[in-house]
Amino acid sequence: MGHFANIIARDLEKDVLRIPGAGAAGGLGAGLLAFLNARLCRIF
Repeated sequence: MGHFANIIARDLEKDVLRIPGAGAAGGLGAGLLAFLNARLCRIF
C-alpha cells in the first residue's frame, strides 16, 4: 500500500495514506479517493 500511495501522491498530488480508512487495509478506499474523487465517511 505504501508504494501505491507514493505513486498516487507523486502523480495525482493526493495523500491517501494519511486519510483514515484509506491505509493498508483500505486499498479500495484509497483507489476511490484517488481516481474517482470519492469521500470516505463513517456510517456507524
